Amino acid sequence: MRSKAIDLLRGLGILTIILIHVTAWYTQDKTAHFIWNWGQFAVPAFVFCSTYLFYTKKEKYEKEGFVNYSLIRLKRLLPSYYVFLVFFYLIYLLKKPLAIHWQDVLMNLTLTTPGHEPNWAILLFILITILMFPLTWLLKKSKSLFIFYAVLALTSSLLLVFYRWPFNYKLIMLLPWSLVILFSWYFAKYEGRRAFYPLTFFVLVIIFTIALAVQNRLGNDLLFISNKYPPNLYYLSYGMLSMTLIYYLAKKGLFDFFQKPIYFLSVNSYHLFFIHLFLIIAASEFIQLKQLAWWQFFAIIFALTLAVQLVLNKIRS
Repeated sequence: MRSKAIDLLRGLGILTIILIHVTAWYTQDKTAHFIWNWGQFAVPAFVFCSTYLFYTKKEKYEKEGFVNYSLIRLKRLLPSYYVFLVFFYLIYLLKKPLAIHWQDVLMNLTLTTPGHEPNWAILLFILITILMFPLTWLLKKSKSLFIFYAVLALTSSLLLVFYRWPFNYKLIMLLPWSLVILFSWYFAKYEGRRAFYPLTFFVLVIIFTIALAVQNRLGNDLLFISNKYPPNLYYLSYGMLSMTLIYYLAKKGLFDFFQKPIYFLSVNSYHLFFIHLFLIIAASEFIQLKQLAWWQFFAIIFALTLAVQLVLNKIRS
């Protein structure tokens, strides 16, 4: 049985990702800038949804085994990405053929580009897939090592508040992102307890407030995107606090009247991610975005993304 709260979190997550990718082109507009910055909880929400479901269905996945689980995940993650790359490079062949270099193509194919291209998220979810079984094994066989890893993840996210990683952030990003994985384990294990939500909200508010105060004291950039690659405790605590609130409100039925459209966004979220990204890239190459208001651009991208997804669903059926 599907979880309405997880569907809400994932559906709202992909809607927010489309919004922040659109508003990133209009950050001079105050409303667009607000959405672009405060919508940055979306990726932590996706990590949470994926790993929370793993922990709630752990016995099923353990029965399938690490290899089968990994292959299923890779079949979901990689083909759509490579289809996206084909269309991505077609645009470049039409508009900027001289800008294509074989080294860049190779790095995109192997997910090793140093920048913030969309493949960083694909690599992250592949790394998370690989990590889930060893982490579960540690929990069963060596709780002391599990706790050590949890402390290491927390420490890394804290150190990144004070220290900027000077190399390719992909080399270490799994460690601080593991904080969200561990949070999803905690969530799946203890959410049924009476004081779970008040205690969780209280702790996350305290952590986020302290991280914000430290950022201010150090004179660091408070934009969440500046604290995302790799993520530090300021960024991650905001993400965990936001998605806990959304999850709680969803469990209380606050978003039930959005159930059908949210369900559609949730079950198609992965494809919607690549469709909207391609449309934004294509639009940025072929039209003058400044001629449109941010909300007009969003309406166009969102409508076209849904239309493409509906056509794909019709073809597959």
